[in-house]
Amino acid sequence: MSDALTVQDERAPATIHEVFMAMARDPSIDPARIGALMELQIRAEERNAAKEFNAAFARLQPTLPRITKKGTIDMGAKGSMKFAKYEDLDAAIKPKYTAEGFSLSFVSKATDKGILLVAVLKHASGHQQVSEMQLPPDAGAGRNALQALGSSLSYAKRYLTCDLFNIVTVGQDDDGSAISAVTQDDVDRIEGMLLDNDLGADYRAKLLETMNVKALSDLQRVQVPTILSLIRAKIKARAAK
Repeated sequence: MSDALTVQDERAPATIHEVFMAMARDPSIDPARIGALMELQIRAEERNAAKEFNAAFARLQPTLPRITKKGTIDMGAKGSMKFAKYEDLDAAIKPKYTAEGFSLSFVSKATDKGILLVAVLKHASGHQQVSEMQLPPDAGAGRNALQALGSSLSYAKRYLTCDLFNIVTVGQDDDGSAISAVTQDDVDRIEGMLLDNDLGADYRAKLLETMNVKALSDLQRVQVPTILSLIRAKIKARAAK
């Protein structure tokens, strides 16, 4: 047998897929064991994907702007109401979230109650988060049935996008105001989670570095949901080990 053939035969599998294929061809290995190992591999990949999602989301959150309410809804005798237009929202945040590997898509379905809109936030790692909203037709003045559904769909897209990214919308008069600082209650809540789950100084330091602050009191309120999510993910990952 040539040296080339010997090297090829003895070559270690290059990918996890090749490893499982090689095991499947080995009659001495119990198929049930292969299935169990594949299940462990899938779970490991899912945990890693969630970890990458959370890290990217933590980097993204502090960069997202507040969106000015430039749209106006005529409420008839009740006056008018300002709202943030979806096109303004999309233009402000899409370049930022795509740069971190995220994509946002929507799926809608007409129901007997109106319309169901599902928003899916995916990351390049494979992990995703889903938010959905059921709304009745928005039967405003002068709208036909199709236009009423379209109005509800537009509202749901704005709402779900803000929900997934924790976007704050503001009026024209307070657009330039500073983002409110974290409250003492928020700090106490975060401190309690860290202490109750024995997350020590090393983890605290990494957490502050991720949020780009020197102390919990330096956080902005808009960052609080993100830091709580990161702590919960850490607790869940540790419990799974």
